[in-house]
Amino acid sequence: MEFNSDLTDIQGLLRGVVRTTGDFIKIKYKGGNEMKINNIIKDLEDVLVSKNYIDKRTPNKDHDKELDNIVFFLVLNLDFNDKSLVDIKEYTHLISTIPTLSKCLLANIIVELGLSEYYCNALHKLPLEFSEELLSEIIPCIKKSKAETCLELVYLYSKNIIKKVSSVKASNSKIIEYIDKVEGIHSQILLNYSGITPESVEGWKRLRIYEHMGYTLLYLLKLLEDCQVDNDILFKIIDDLINTVCCVMNAVTVDVFCAWAELQHSNETLQIVIAEKSYHTIEKYKKYEPAKPLIQMLSSIAKKPKTLNELIHEASITTMVTKIDENVEHRNKWFTALLNTQVFQNKEAKDCVKRWTNLCTIEDLERLLSLSVNHKDDEEVVDIIIKCTSFFDEKNLAVLMTRFFYQYGLKNCLKSKNTQPQLIITLNKLEKNSNKEFVKDILLLLLQDPELVLTALLKAVAKSDVLLDSLEDTLKLIAHIMVIENVFSRILKGLLEETKIDSRNVKNYERIFKIIAEASQLKLERFFLIPLMNEYLTDERYSELSYIFQIHSSIPNKLPDDVNQLIEISIKILEKCRWKMFDFTTSKAALCEEAVKVLLSCKNIHCFPITDEYISSLQHVLNKYYLFQLRLNETDVDFVEYVCPHLQLENHTESVAYLIKLLPICIESEWYTVVKTLLKKSSNKEVIAVLTDSLMIITQVVQTQLEKDNNCVLAGLRYCIQNYGLIAKNVMLPLGDEETNISVVKSICRLLREMPEELSNTEGMSLMSLLPDHTLKTLKEDENLISILLSMNGSQVSRIIAKKMLE
Repeated sequence: MEFNSDLTDIQGLLRGVVRTTGDFIKIKYKGGNEMKINNIIKDLEDVLVSKNYIDKRTPNKDHDKELDNIVFFLVLNLDFNDKSLVDIKEYTHLISTIPTLSKCLLANIIVELGLSEYYCNALHKLPLEFSEELLSEIIPCIKKSKAETCLELVYLYSKNIIKKVSSVKASNSKIIEYIDKVEGIHSQILLNYSGITPESVEGWKRLRIYEHMGYTLLYLLKLLEDCQVDNDILFKIIDDLINTVCCVMNAVTVDVFCAWAELQHSNETLQIVIAEKSYHTIEKYKKYEPAKPLIQMLSSIAKKPKTLNELIHEASITTMVTKIDENVEHRNKWFTALLNTQVFQNKEAKDCVKRWTNLCTIEDLERLLSLSVNHKDDEEVVDIIIKCTSFFDEKNLAVLMTRFFYQYGLKNCLKSKNTQPQLIITLNKLEKNSNKEFVKDILLLLLQDPELVLTALLKAVAKSDVLLDSLEDTLKLIAHIMVIENVFSRILKGLLEETKIDSRNVKNYERIFKIIAEASQLKLERFFLIPLMNEYLTDERYSELSYIFQIHSSIPNKLPDDVNQLIEISIKILEKCRWKMFDFTTSKAALCEEAVKVLLSCKNIHCFPITDEYISSLQHVLNKYYLFQLRLNETDVDFVEYVCPHLQLENHTESVAYLIKLLPICIESEWYTVVKTLLKKSSNKEVIAVLTDSLMIITQVVQTQLEKDNNCVLAGLRYCIQNYGLIAKNVMLPLGDEETNISVVKSICRLLREMPEELSNTEGMSLMSLLPDHTLKTLKEDENLISILLSMNGSQVSRIIAKKMLE
């Protein structure tokens, strides 16, 4: 214990007072010291009142710790006969810092200022050998107290003596001697148990005397209840208590017992309380031989208590509220019982719940939520429930909310006017702080308006990966709520119309879908994505559809039924989007690429019915190939052999004729497949040549269409050139031999010569950048290449290539 400002104030006061009164040790009951004692008490009272520690000699329970320290400080400076206290190191800095107090003076201070509870705490902090000295001078103070105060003091000190003695083991004769002394003090305290003298009850009516007798008996029975019957150390104390109770019972007449029925104690009559306590005493001491006379006496008034369930069943709302407010035993059960009434229809009950929301369990909160369905527009009910939720962790709260919304629906949420502004504030804080401290705030808002909150959340995380990082755990928690009444699908469908999916936000959408799918086990592909795919395909929203495919591919654990639906829509996409040169768009190409990926991934895991008739019904042979592959399962058939079975590279002209029909309608992955097959059949040089010649003819054909302002044709050519460049970069040039590099350089230059002006500065430059510098330098005297460059009429591309050749 530190020497703080409170102790400094007490020190200053007592050092000043001792100059006036003289040595405190000499202040005893004899010798006309009453005035000195009263003055010291008054001075101490003024200090404690100024600190708001006591009021009208009643302790302020908010300052228990401060009062406990002050009383213990006074005790440490008591005039003990036993001086060994100074040997306890933790107390030495507090001893002798104020004038030493006599036991008489301190006892009067304690009793008069109502500090006995803290004095008893000091009793337990010090060893047993100091107990007798601490308690000896309390007895005269008890004797001069009023009857009601006397009874309370006897009960308090007896209870703490029992506790102190019970905690000690009689290990040696010295300890036994100390115990005997303390028990002797207890015997003397019990002699004053009632505090009734002719003077103290002067002017009392008979009923008041009977009431005092009842409380005397009740307190004594409580003390017997505190004793451990099998603890031999307590034998004398138990014996004294039994004898004292017998004395009281000898004075209890029929009139007294009947009078107790007119007096209330904790929502019960005093008679019932004493009768039930007597029953408990009989049950506890029925095997204790010395208690037989007591048991015989108590049997005449004892009554078996009602069970808690019986009491709750019979209790009125007022009784329940009182039990909760008084912090009685089983308080939580009384609180739960109150919630099982129509609590929101009774003001007394509602106010009680508002006061004691901290008593609410998760089951209680579930009950309150179910009751709120009929009071969802009552702001006071909303406030009570929101306050209750603050005592639970996010996980339990999310589970409870999920059950509630499943049972009562999203429309039966708590309605609050503050939801939207509070939501905006919370999201703004999240955007600025980027942390995970607002999970519970989001949950509470969700409880008040799930559709509004979910819409705002999904919109926010779709746009911001920072917010998505912050709210990922929250989305996982509320995933099961999102699937109720298809609210996730509804909101997301509207969101996709408002915040269209594109390359900037597709990764966020992917994460959102994956989080919800994994956390809720909802089959999003079946209930949302595949229907959305069909809708987008019908509306020809190809760009968005390709992103939906991308999202779908990120979701794991697809079921066979979903795979079959996916195969079906992928075939539809290929049939509808497999382009011709005059209707090419990059979105169609991207979509076909996604559809092909899906079909290839479904091999060996589908049960889709594929018949010859179904394959024949498809328009494009390229699309038929993928169904054919799916039907084969384990076996593979070559793409080129299936779509161009008669292609032979030995006949260059015929090969070019096949490829100018095939390549313009191939997606990127199919270009790679075609080239890899051709490389197996012929030399690198021949493959490069046939590809280049094919693309040159395609380019020449396209140029005849450019005058018609056909942007699709130009876009289709650009796509072909891009794929040609990828093949050169990723397939041909990595082969590494110089002969192949020379063929690539000459072929690209031939193609550049035919390239439309519209593509020369974009795709042309990209192709030119692929040309190896060392190969160009070796060709600086190649007449064929020089002739090609000269035929480009001094274009920028040709000048750059020539410069590289000459460096």
